[in-house]
Amino acid sequence: HGAAGPRPAPEATLPGAVPRILLIGGTEPVPDEDLRNLYTAVVEIGRAEGYEVFFKDHPIHSMGFACKSCAVIDPALPMELVTEHFAFSVGVASTAIFGVGDRKLSIMNLLELPKAVRQVRRERLLSHPDSDPGRLEFVADLAALGSILRAARGAGHRDEPTDELADGRRL
Repeated sequence: HGAAGPRPAPEATLPGAVPRILLIGGTEPVPDEDLRNLYTAVVEIGRAEGYEVFFKDHPIHSMGFACKSCAVIDPALPMELVTEHFAFSVGVASTAIFGVGDRKLSIMNLLELPKAVRQVRRERLLSHPDSDPGRLEFVADLAALGSILRAARGAGHRDEPTDELADGRRL
């Protein structure tokens, strides 16, 4: 049951189009507050780098993340029916990451998971039939996430790149 292929991206060719990130939610074997704090930081970094951030929670294993600055996609909508174009899909270890996004970013390394759990989940992602090792990246830390997003935007898309989050903290 592979992915339907690349999504059409008509807005991606329009001058001045704002690139999009899809943040994929769901519970993880870490404290809920830690997970929500990580997702909040990812949203802040995405917005600071000039992206429109969308959030889609898991339909059954909801993480209870209320993102007021995100466009929310109905968790009940199957990923195969999400038709918007995204520059990035970002998640922990959900295989839904393969359903959308030009590039796939796992933020698994940003959570304090037991080593054995991290290894099994990493192997599961890498062995998934839709996995493309050239497009799946395991982000090392929040600064690396900001750098990846900034580089993808390319020179000329922002007046001045910043390492400042929405609340004034620096990366």
